[in-house]
Amino acid sequence: MKVVVACDSFKGSISSTELNECISKALHTTSKNCSVYTMPIGDGGEGTLESLMTLFNSEIIKCEAHDPLMNIITAEYAICGDFCIIEMAKISGLVLVPDTLRNPLKTTTYGLGELISDALKRNIRKFVIGIGGSATNDGGCGMLRALGAKYYDENGKELIGGGEILAKIRSIDLAHFNKGLKDSTFTIACDVNNPMCGPNGASFVYGFQKGATMESAKILDNGMLNYGTLLQRLVQKPILEYPGSGAAGGIGGAFLALFNSELKSGIDLVLDLTNFEEIIRDANLVITGEGKIDEQSFMGKVLGGILKRTKLKRCKVVALCGCNDLPLNYPVDSKLSIFSIQNGPIDLHSAMKEETVKENVQRLIPNIMKLLI
Repeated sequence: MKVVVACDSFKGSISSTELNECISKALHTTSKNCSVYTMPIGDGGEGTLESLMTLFNSEIIKCEAHDPLMNIITAEYAICGDFCIIEMAKISGLVLVPDTLRNPLKTTTYGLGELISDALKRNIRKFVIGIGGSATNDGGCGMLRALGAKYYDENGKELIGGGEILAKIRSIDLAHFNKGLKDSTFTIACDVNNPMCGPNGASFVYGFQKGATMESAKILDNGMLNYGTLLQRLVQKPILEYPGSGAAGGIGGAFLALFNSELKSGIDLVLDLTNFEEIIRDANLVITGEGKIDEQSFMGKVLGGILKRTKLKRCKVVALCGCNDLPLNYPVDSKLSIFSIQNGPIDLHSAMKEETVKENVQRLIPNIMKLLI
């Protein structure tokens, strides 16, 4: 029996790699006849770098750069031959900001621009960037500043900061924008189609999980409209309404405006690059999962992407989760079975501890397999 294990990370709890290894060990304990193939996976956010590095002969590059609060940290990205893979979550991610300091008026994408700049210095001209899991809502203005852009207010004073400066910008100066970007290409792994601003834009849909209040979300949205309008004038394109321009706090719009870029579904990009369909060609079972399964899980997330690829295959799909939040009568695919790993009443903090997750998985997997073997 061939089992492919391809779980996303359980955000804030356990990485994709650790979870997959835990499941693999439980499978081997249950059945000596199981052939298990594990692959870390991500949809553009946490785990994307890991999942793509497993496929390529990668060199990890470490460099000092600024986190979302402008603290200097040691960040990393991967060079794979003639292209590089950068995971935004590792330099501008929400996981890098303590709960009490989350404020998208202040957080910045400056560090992401520093990583791009570092790769350009190494003569890399092809980029794959996963932009999920960000802590920011600055429209990518921090990233652009790290690459040479400057912003000025109505009095000609240079502006520096996070989302709070967007409403004050009156001009964008690209005179010193990094020349290496002209002959570079960017494939952006993105799992949302939101515009930059408005009710369905970056600030109102995703700002609250990054620490925004209703008041600051309104400030950010007004700022994004101002900033996006300036970008539109620069490039003569309707950036504000492009699907995905609101991704990762509006950074999708910056990529679409000023880079030779393409936004692709994060999970589709990862599954294509990892040759997923060939891997599952002779599989009997695929085990996947994410921290919380809800209706959004089937819309550009790991679970939805895997189900789409297994649709015409003979394998069953088992999805593990910490919380199954699907409506009772939600029309789940007939080949999909969903299992919560929780073993009983427990507080969220304890449930999310890595050792708790591993223990629960090791208890659950043998029982699932008894139904299948």
